[in-house]
Amino acid sequence: MVPVLVDVHLAQASVAILRTADTTAHAMGDYMDVIMKQHGLDTATYARSIRYYGAHPELLSELYDEVINELSRIQGEAQQTNR
Repeated sequence: MVPVLVDVHLAQASVAILRTADTTAHAMGDYMDVIMKQHGLDTATYARSIRYYGAHPELLSELYDEVINELSRIQGEAQQTNR
């Protein structure tokens, strides 16, 4: 689930950067379709996973610790590349 959420957050950041009122929801939907396909998920499975973690806050916290660590690693690599 960590790689999926990392991709979702990266997509949300991309949409926020390129945001216009008319395209935000559409663009995020397109990203979600690609992310689900890349990770071999369907939207129902993703939704069930999100509900499960929402019902188990301690697991959600652990999950997001890993997501944040991965996003930080990606950010560090991007900063090194831009130097």
